[in-house]
Amino acid sequence: HSLKDNGGVDGYNTFYLKADNYSEMIDEVDGNIWLWDSEVNQNKYKTLVSNEKKYENQMYLFVGGLILNRVVSTLDIAISARKMRMVPAVDSKSVSLKLESDI
Repeated sequence: HSLKDNGGVDGYNTFYLKADNYSEMIDEVDGNIWLWDSEVNQNKYKTLVSNEKKYENQMYLFVGGLILNRVVSTLDIAISARKMRMVPAVDSKSVSLKLESDI
């Protein structure tokens, strides 16, 4: 049911109040008052909602990509660390550890 069909925010909320569907009700604040008088305004609102959903999905993909990057980087570091080994280097004046690689 659209707000226009139900007589604006009051009618919309009344419809869902009668249906005991409180989760669909909206607050009557300036941000929720929309010009429902024409199909152009209703389509504009539908576009905004569609864009919001699209951006939310993109956000999840972006965060998932960041997490995947962190996991792959961690595995790469672990594999590289296994290939490296420390070897004692002794000369006539000192003893030190030398880093050698099998790479």
